[in-house]
Amino acid sequence: QLYQQQLGAPFSQEVHQSSLKAIKNRLSYDGYLQGSVTSSLQIDEKTKTASIYLSLDTGPRFFITDIKLALNLSNLNNKQQASRAITQSLQGIFNPFIKRYQYSQDKVKKWAHSIKKTVGELGFLKPKLRIKIKIDYKTHTVNVFFIIATTTPHYVFEGNMHTTKPELLASFNAHILANRPLQASVIKHQIKLLYQKKGYWQ
Repeated sequence: QLYQQQLGAPFSQEVHQSSLKAIKNRLSYDGYLQGSVTSSLQIDEKTKTASIYLSLDTGPRFFITDIKLALNLSNLNNKQQASRAITQSLQGIFNPFIKRYQYSQDKVKKWAHSIKKTVGELGFLKPKLRIKIKIDYKTHTVNVFFIIATTTPHYVFEGNMHTTKPELLASFNAHILANRPLQASVIKHQIKLLYQKKGYWQ
């Protein structure tokens, strides 16, 4: 509930104004960037009560018409190969048949989460992601820019009760020598094979 002034409670101008602000912020969050909310207050001196009337104008819905991805791979040795691997993996996040999306901050946050998750599964742990939003209030459109910055893929494995660090690194030797991103699926598969060699089939 966005409007926090409770029935039967003493009227608070501070609560009233903060509630109006919360409603307007919610409109903006959901893609109604020119939405507005106004209120009128009627006071009954006899009964010592106040009636509050809210007027909501959502305005036009804004749409995302352009999405751009930029890669900052300055610290990588094989930038071209890494760029190709990341770009191909990220293509599945955005539907190429949809020309525009209804804008909402929630949608942008979900895309950002998917981008970081996908890049991380390629072996680039803890990638940095910046988001820039460009709004055109005349055409009611939004452009979204995702800037991905990552460093050389790094992996940390000190061993456990089932296998050791040298054993695991040896199984990844071909990927490491080729300087290829080590995907999460490859890691899981190699660990499974190592466990099976030691008799752990489940």
